[in-house]
Amino acid sequence: MRVAGRVSVLIPTYNHEAFIGDAITSALAQTYTDTQIVVADDGSLDGTPDIIRRLASGDSRIVPVLADTNGGISVNVNRALERCSGEYIALLGGDDLMLPEKLERQVAFLKDHPECGICTHDMDIFDSRTGNTLYRLHDRFARKDGGPEVMFTTNWFFGREIKSIPSSHILRASIVGGHRYDERLRIWNEWLHEIDCVTTSGLGWATLPEVLGRYRVHDRQTSRSAEAYNQGLEEIRVVLAIAAVRYPQLARLIKKKREFILFRHLVFDWFAEEKRSAYDRQFRVEAGHLKWLYMRVARAGVRHRWLVDAGRPAREFVRWLLHKA
Repeated sequence: MRVAGRVSVLIPTYNHEAFIGDAITSALAQTYTDTQIVVADDGSLDGTPDIIRRLASGDSRIVPVLADTNGGISVNVNRALERCSGEYIALLGGDDLMLPEKLERQVAFLKDHPECGICTHDMDIFDSRTGNTLYRLHDRFARKDGGPEVMFTTNWFFGREIKSIPSSHILRASIVGGHRYDERLRIWNEWLHEIDCVTTSGLGWATLPEVLGRYRVHDRQTSRSAEAYNQGLEEIRVVLAIAAVRYPQLARLIKKKREFILFRHLVFDWFAEEKRSAYDRQFRVEAGHLKWLYMRVARAGVRHRWLVDAGRPAREFVRWLLHKA
């Protein structure tokens, strides 16, 4: 049963002994007080479960969801979603932090904008060892604002990419509904879940300009693991294939995103040498000869920085023409 006005803060964690206490404390310290803190531990081998139990014993808002064995992030998040009772669900990585007014600002925005289903915000990216800010997210990346198109963004002309960080996300529980993370996926499960929520609800995505959270950079992050690098392309293409079957109305967006993923991997030479020529041919067939020629030029450009800089006015002009078309 959903509790009107309540925010369920969902914190998935695994081996975050050094960080989980601070993450939970930041959720408890919100100026918005009607909260439920669902902390889902995925069978950690360090002291993470003990810290969760200790904090839960002192505050009834904390709901521990502790697994005996590691099942992967999809299984872990799905267990937590079943325990969330709030009208809103806010995500927080077990190694990240909320700033005190985060939930108050986001809930107020969602109440004022019924057309919006997901709200995010700017983030302070900081070094875990020193605590020092490395950069602000919106200084390097553009904001997510719009409908389903914001989940299939491309960057053919090397401008500012659009990006959000999951620890900044708050969703209406109504758009989540029965949607759960696909347990076949280990890396890109969150993306498919967002596609499901936004597409089926018909509600949009909006981003607040304020810094309302801190994203921790450290060596043990899942997103920086060897598994994430090696399985990344495979899972991206699986997500796009699933989305194409579920939502044929998004076919054009999905096709462009699939082409762009191949383009980016070829330009930056991310394919293993023995597979490069096969993917090169595949891109030429799927994207067409003109995009293939552009890819070859772009590939040469990233190896010679002066070509990228010299071509910037031309790229801006082409982008302007496409926008006007």
